Amino acid sequence: MFGIVINKQGYKIEFVALNEDDTVQFYELKDNEQVIKKDWNVANVMIKPKWNFDTLIWEETATQEEIAEYNNNIMSAL
Repeated sequence: MFGIVINKQGYKIEFVALNEDDTVQFYELKDNEQVIKKDWNVANVMIKPKWNFDTLIWEETATQEEIAEYNNNIMSAL
């Protein structure tokens, strides 16, 4: 099982593996951090994912410029 550590604003901090009892492996949660298990695979392909506490969905918060730069870096690496 996997999850995403978020800060109190909902921004992704770290992608983590979870034990069978849902405890985080190899990462110590800091104050005001929590793990979101829902749709981790959706958030993991976003550039700047943010968890929306009202709608309970991940939102992409990267600007068009950041997305273009990210895509250019990916293409340059190929």
